Amino acid sequence: MGDLLVLWDVDYTLLSAGGLGNSLYEAVFKDLFGRDLTAIAPKAGRTDRAILLDTLALAGVAEPRAHVDDFMVLLGRRASAMDGSVQACVRALPGAAAAISALAAAGVRQSVLTGNIRPLAAAKLTAAEKRISVNAAQALGLGIAGVDLLRSKRGPLVLEVNASPGLEGIEAASGVNVSEKIIKHLEQSVGKAGR
Repeated sequence: MGDLLVLWDVDYTLLSAGGLGNSLYEAVFKDLFGRDLTAIAPKAGRTDRAILLDTLALAGVAEPRAHVDDFMVLLGRRASAMDGSVQACVRALPGAAAAISALAAAGVRQSVLTGNIRPLAAAKLTAAEKRISVNAAQALGLGIAGVDLLRSKRGPLVLEVNASPGLEGIEAASGVNVSEKIIKHLEQSVGKAGR
């Protein structure tokens, strides 16, 4: 099976984004046209560009092709600006990890292929990785932990969960003062508990 390549779609194959894409379409539509979006074209097996063109036509937008590029730019900006709250709506579908693992064990090459625009796909995958990390920490009863993930052919794998993680490497790589953020989180948690 080494000559076989499987290209996984993201939505409804590996994960469910809980309506995230629809919410973004609705918000951008309202920004551009000042009214609510009443229907979204079928999505299965289609690119965001094709879905969007049909959605604009369904909404009665005159010359939908003239608005696609602007819509795509705003959709990308909104997707890129999403914060950690997106992780609550993204979840791996049952059996997805097992299917990826079984194919990897058989030597099948795998990759992700999606019709999503890059920022939206990245937000969904990043949210799935965040969800896996949070679940790993919670499974060990840890409120704060360092979770080491490996992006593999089988999807994100938890390598280890550290109750007392070293932060120098991640702080240097990211430019974020993680220690300060942990201290602020603890101060807020203690403040809430003391009320």
